[in-house]
This record gives sequence, C-alpha cells and structure tokens, in this order.
Amino acid sequence: MTITINASTSSGLVVTPDNSGSINIQANGVTAFSISASGIVTMPNQPAFYAATNQGSSNQGATIVWNQAFLNRGNILNTSTGIFTVPVTGIYSLQSCVRFNNAGITYVQSYMAKNGTDSLAIGNTNSTLGNPTYTASLISATVLLTAGDTVRVYTQSSANNNQSISGSESWFSGCLIG
Repeated sequence: MTITINASTSSGLVVTPDNSGSINIQANGVTAFSISASGIVTMPNQPAFYAATNQGSSNQGATIVWNQAFLNRGNILNTSTGIFTVPVTGIYSLQSCVRFNNAGITYVQSYMAKNGTDSLAIGNTNSTLGNPTYTASLISATVLLTAGDTVRVYTQSSANNNQSISGSESWFSGCLIG
C-alpha cells in the first residue's frame, strides 16, 4: 500500500512500505528517510562531512584548508577554502583535530570560528612539559547554526608564528543532528 498526501506524480509526500517491512518517506520523488522493520532510521541526504588536509603548515590565524574530503554529503565543505557552509538551520555536531609537529613552545591552539570571527570552540594544548615533538589540539562542539553560517578551523601559538601540522593526522568533521 502507498499513501500519497496532497501530491502529484512529481511532488508531495509519499509513504511506501517495501517487502522487507521498511517504510520509506519520500518528498518530491526523493527518499527523505527510511524506517527499517527493526526501527532503524536512516536519512540518506542528511548533511555531513569528514575531511583531512595535505597542508603541511598553518599560518597564524589562517583557515586550514581541508582539501581531502572522505565524506561531503550535500557538498557543504568547500575543499578549496576549508570552509563549511551550513545548508539548513539546525543543531550540528562539529569536531576537529589538529596535530602540531615540533610543538616545543608554550602552547598551540586550534579554534573553530563561526562567520569568520565568533569562536564556537577552542582546542587548547599546553606543551610546556618536556618540550614535546608533537601534540594535538582537539575540538568538539554541539551548536545551533543558521542556514548560510560558515565555520572554519584555524590555529594560533604562543610563538605567534606559523605552525607545522601533520595533515594525515588532522581532520574536520560535522553533521546535522536535529
């Protein structure tokens, strides 16, 4: 049985059970979400991204360019600029890890900034103990964002200079959660 609500063949809401007992909800001919017979909900178009960088250094205050996207559903992360643009207003879960090489200075920090300047979160790493060769700065934030907002990750250090980063061990990810 198919239930169609106020729809023509190309638009509206269509609810269709399949042979496995799953229910598929479609809007305008595109599956918006499915519910399996065991209650598992999947949303094939849910905005999400996960990317790394092959950038070897980060200029003080400059956006890290996350140019190696492993997931970029909705093309929401610009891999040329490293900036995530919010496609729809909602609550987002965002994470980032920046691994610094030769970090034997007082501190290194990574920041997640909204619309260029507002800090959403700060990852602080104090590296004064033992003058370490490398350290990582982790950020995690759950935030309400508005469609069109942008989010970027950048770094700073006590030396106020460029930092060597390990691109293969640095990443940025996010997804809409509600």
